[in-house]
This record gives sequence, C-alpha cells and structure tokens, in this order.
Amino acid sequence: MKRKTAKRQALLRQRLEELTALIKRLCPEAEVTLLPNFRYEDEDAVLKVFVPPEKYDEVEAAVTRRETEILWEDGLFIVTLVYEKKPVEPTTAT
Repeated sequence: MKRKTAKRQALLRQRLEELTALIKRLCPEAEVTLLPNFRYEDEDAVLKVFVPPEKYDEVEAAVTRRETEILWEDGLFIVTLVYEKKPVEPTTAT
C-alpha cells in the first residue's frame, strides 16, 4: 500500500483539479465526480465523467493523454471513467 504524504496529497489534489478543468474546458456540461474510496488496484484516485455522446471521443482522448503524462511526471495513477450521457426522453402522463 502506498504511503500518502501531505506533499503527495497536495499534488494529487492539484492534478485532479487540472483534469477537471481540462474536462470542463472541452465540455462545459460534463458531470465530473471523484469516487471516494474506490480501489481496484493501485489507483491514487478515480474520476467518473458523463459527457454528451458527441464529446465522448474528444474528452476521453485528451484525458487519457494527460493522465499518462501525470503518471510519468509525478507517479500518480489517476483513472478517469468517461461515459456517454444518454439523452433523457420526456415522459408522458397517463
């Protein structure tokens, strides 16, 4: 298990804010949630993102690129789960 120092935690928060800003810049209507206590392997953090279908490829590619840079530069393993937000169908009253 990785030991998290105050400096590492501050860097993680900074990188999460950076990823969130990147996502919002590409897709202002994106819904971004940090999944607390989500652990599968050795992730430092997991973000869950919902975007409209037409923005999926752009957001997913940009976030994957930046996550990889963060891993190489800082050793932080951040996983972002990008999902297409399905349009809500209006319901009819019966």
